[in-house]
Amino acid sequence: MASQLKRYGGPVAAALLVLLVGGAMLVGWQRYDRDYVVAVEDDGSAVTKVIAERLSGTSSLKVSELSGTIQSTAQDVRGFGFLKSDQVVKMPFSVDYFVDLSELSASDLEWNPNSRTLIVNAPDVKPGKPNVDESRRTLVRTNGLFVTRDAGAELARRVSAHAQARADKTARSPERIAQARDYGRAAIGKLMSAPLAAMGYGDARVIVTYPTERPQRDREQWDVTTPVNEVLAKHRQAR
Repeated sequence: MASQLKRYGGPVAAALLVLLVGGAMLVGWQRYDRDYVVAVEDDGSAVTKVIAERLSGTSSLKVSELSGTIQSTAQDVRGFGFLKSDQVVKMPFSVDYFVDLSELSASDLEWNPNSRTLIVNAPDVKPGKPNVDESRRTLVRTNGLFVTRDAGAELARRVSAHAQARADKTARSPERIAQARDYGRAAIGKLMSAPLAAMGYGDARVIVTYPTERPQRDREQWDVTTPVNEVLAKHRQAR
């Protein structure tokens, strides 16, 4: 099985979001008001409130896509164990990774005016349902002394189910999730840089944390020395 995880490279439209039809589909943040007046507050709540308001109504941000080819197998036994058959096929698949920004609120954003740093305590990256392209399946082999029509139909059904399960398992592997989180940091950082720049903080740093990281690390341990534009440049070079 071969697969590759890549950063989502869809059309550039208003902070990386694409508007799709459907309640569970991607919703885009397509405009924001550049003429805010931000009050000066020592605790940074004015900045986080403005950003939270601009994110209001945003749903899922697509951050990366896993694609590749998966091999699937299935077996069938009939005729009191005398008629045994198996089948092996290969099919292309893809899985999208999302961060549900609808769960973000002002309490999940921390602004440090002294270091001009925004910490985003984001929800974790989640893979969507695998899309297995059965129309492009390639038959590797079918074995069996006599494969009945019913046995062939059952093999096809089991092969499809097995391919779906394998693709889902691959997408949820620790290595793939870690890669998707890295792409998520870059995507969220770029998304946050738009309202920050509109408020006069174009040089601000954006640090994105995920739930699995926050219990183990104090926020003072996060590296706040790298501006978001440098972080994004490093991710582009690593692609």
